[in-house]
Amino acid sequence: MNKWIFGIVGFMLVLGVFLNTRLSREKKFDRTVNYSPRTFRPYDTRFFFLTLKKYTDLERSSRAPGGTHFTGTGKTYVVCSPYFLPDRLERAQILRFVSSGNHLLLSSFEIDRHFLKTLNLSAGSFLKPAEAMDDSLKMVWKTGKAWSYPGSAAAPRLLLSSSHPANVLASDSQGFPALIRMNYGKGSVTIQVQPMALSNYFLLHKKNSSYLNTLLEELKLREAPVIWDDYYTTIRKASDRSARRSSPPPRGKSFFMELVRKHPPLQWAMFTVLAGALLFVFNYARRLRQPLDRLPDVKNNSMEFTGAIADLYRQQKDNTAIAQKIRLQLQDYLYAAYRIPARELIPENADLISRKTGKPLADVNRLTETLPLLQEKVSDKTLTEFYRLVYKFIYK
Repeated sequence: MNKWIFGIVGFMLVLGVFLNTRLSREKKFDRTVNYSPRTFRPYDTRFFFLTLKKYTDLERSSRAPGGTHFTGTGKTYVVCSPYFLPDRLERAQILRFVSSGNHLLLSSFEIDRHFLKTLNLSAGSFLKPAEAMDDSLKMVWKTGKAWSYPGSAAAPRLLLSSSHPANVLASDSQGFPALIRMNYGKGSVTIQVQPMALSNYFLLHKKNSSYLNTLLEELKLREAPVIWDDYYTTIRKASDRSARRSSPPPRGKSFFMELVRKHPPLQWAMFTVLAGALLFVFNYARRLRQPLDRLPDVKNNSMEFTGAIADLYRQQKDNTAIAQKIRLQLQDYLYAAYRIPARELIPENADLISRKTGKPLADVNRLTETLPLLQEKVSDKTLTEFYRLVYKFIYK
């Protein structure tokens, strides 16, 4: 009885300590601004990425702009990254891609000044905040529809001249451009001036997801080919690009672990595979046993056995016994095949037996005449002739 009391008291103490530490812990809001498509942290972009993946023909690219991804027309290149710092060659490749009949959707905290200058835009210097500050963001579409949330509004403020041909699709609460679109050659460039508008926190706040639906409809992205950029998230300064280009991967090195690290579902898949392999090895090891000696294969000695039985009669020269064995075999065959009993094997029934069996009448007469002779001592000649007659009846 005392053991049960002490056990219950100990369990209650452990439960009390656990509940006290859990309930008294204040949940802290994660204000880290990674702007990453891999997590649902408030200021990441996982929801935006999954929406594009659901409604568009999404293709990811982790290389610099160019190659087979940047061929054709009607595509949209989406750069949703904390930094967008292309060099001269990359700028030329992107603008050539857009001018040939494609589109660029750009959402970034720090945009390359030379790229903006090419579009006749300017912006104040701005770096991605490490953590979001207390603020609020309001997006007002050109039709007057608005979306807001009590979060951070940190963004690079673009300066548009009154004569700039950009189309302001949405503005912030102060009337500054928050989403602009401009034509470039045969394509267009769309810049999300307020990057926080594509964060998980903004889009999942109340009914703000309709802002993303409005954006998809405006840019006609549904069912369209989209190239999602994974390259500029790793380029924060010029040295990052030079180091990436000048240091080729070592021989034999696999980037499998890097791939697993970037995709959480793949991590769980690897854990599952490893756990399953360990369980298989553990169970298989328990079933291992010492190998048993293999017994020799059973030989078919039926022919030798038959020959041995036959030789018993032949060695004793007992032709009568051999004849009786052959006679029984004939009688069994005739009864089973033609329903002719042994008592009807007489010369008077030779014609009937010939018609039933289809055998020549001469052979049937000779057989019925030989059967009575088997009661006496049988000679070798009689036995041989009888065997040949029976063979004709049974096997021919």
